[in-house]
Amino acid sequence: SNPGNRVQQLFKSARKAGVAVGGGALVGVGLVFIPTLPPPFGEVLIAGGVSLLGTEFDAPKRVVRGARNSLARAVGPEEAEKAEAEVAGNGKNEEQVNEEQITEREGATKDLEKYSSKSTSNLEQDENGDLVISRSDS
Repeated sequence: SNPGNRVQQLFKSARKAGVAVGGGALVGVGLVFIPTLPPPFGEVLIAGGVSLLGTEFDAPKRVVRGARNSLARAVGPEEAEKAEAEVAGNGKNEEQVNEEQITEREGATKDLEKYSSKSTSNLEQDENGDLVISRSDS
């Protein structure tokens, strides 16, 4: 019995249990939200929970595949692909999403520079482009 293999098996089981708990919780909370909140909230949580469960279990994969096929039959394959793309990317292409992220980061940088100028902190960017606040001790 290889100890490395046992550790791998343990991590695989822990991941499966985590996905089951997380996906089940999303579905459960979504079911509670359907009658209590306006329409998109509960449904989105349930869809997310089923999708999460589908990463480890076969039954949710079949549910998602069946829903996708039903959508394609109801509205046509082109419209179904368009709807999936809009849900996945909120109707935006990768370049638009990247531009929005850059704009948000620049705005955050300006805000932080404004506030950091009042203290002994310096605002810098690391090699990944993330903002880092470094303090200079006097």
